[in-house]
Amino acid sequence: MRCPECRENKDPEDFPRHRGSKTGRHTYCKPCHNERTKRYKNRSHGTEQNYLLEHRYGISRERVDRLLAAQGGVCAICKTPEPRHVDHSHATKKVRGLLCLNCNQGIGRFEDDPATLRRAIEYLRPHDP
Repeated sequence: MRCPECRENKDPEDFPRHRGSKTGRHTYCKPCHNERTKRYKNRSHGTEQNYLLEHRYGISRERVDRLLAAQGGVCAICKTPEPRHVDHSHATKKVRGLLCLNCNQGIGRFEDDPATLRRAIEYLRPHDP
């Protein structure tokens, strides 16, 4: 297959899959496809991060900035500076706040279940220094 962007002949495996095409592959090879996608996101949304915020969480960069300001510029749980992860309910998709990586993963590991988190707190209490 020939990529119209880089004009190189490549194996079909070098092209991303696309179920809707006759060949089952995209027109552009993987590196060219990725670069074109990045350019689209930057052109349409300013940055790839803004694209993800809008499409994954339905929020704007301005809303993230307001959340960060409301939290005092720190993680909503552990208070470390500059949290970079949008916390949201997987059930409702509603954004709850901004967390650091560890807090975001911790809540995720407990599957957003308050009862399990309460049991974890009760487990830790007797061992608190």
